[in-house]
Amino acid sequence: MGSEDVEWEGIRHQKAEFAEIVSRIIERAVAAGAVRDDLTQAGFPLLARGVMSTMYFKSAGNSDWRRHLELTLQGVRGTGPGANRTRS
Repeated sequence: MGSEDVEWEGIRHQKAEFAEIVSRIIERAVAAGAVRDDLTQAGFPLLARGVMSTMYFKSAGNSDWRRHLELTLQGVRGTGPGANRTRS
């Protein structure tokens, strides 16, 4: 998810495909007002890595990745009609 130092056969192609899919999803979400206007595909790995790191950091005994994910999603939420969904 972003490291240019690691190269496995086919990984560049897979990363490009994944980036294209994520870009389309984010562009649709931006257009719908569901996420903030400045969110791009480039920000996705940062968000994902942050939440994933919380999943495995348990040395302090207070790892709450679900709360981290909720805060992250709230931080990228837009102001349009698609942003007013409540969690179930």
